[in-house]
Amino acid sequence: MIIYKKDYISIAYYEAEQLLEITWLAYASSAEYREAKLQYIEPLKKYQIKRWLTDYRQARVVRLTDQQWTASEWAPQFFV
Repeated sequence: MIIYKKDYISIAYYEAEQLLEITWLAYASSAEYREAKLQYIEPLKKYQIKRWLTDYRQARVVRLTDQQWTASEWAPQFFV
């Protein structure tokens, strides 16, 4: 089941496998990247996720400022 979809990302949840699948479909601006990353958090709270699969091949480059934001702001919410 697709739970979040934009031109640059697709997030799907597969209940039987307890799998969250994230596929980056294109380059995302800084704002789009951060918005999409925050969409990872809600399914972790809502579903019993035991498996995680991410495909970044089409994402291209993640800016240094976004990498720093991921480490300092996003990761503490994700790794609760």
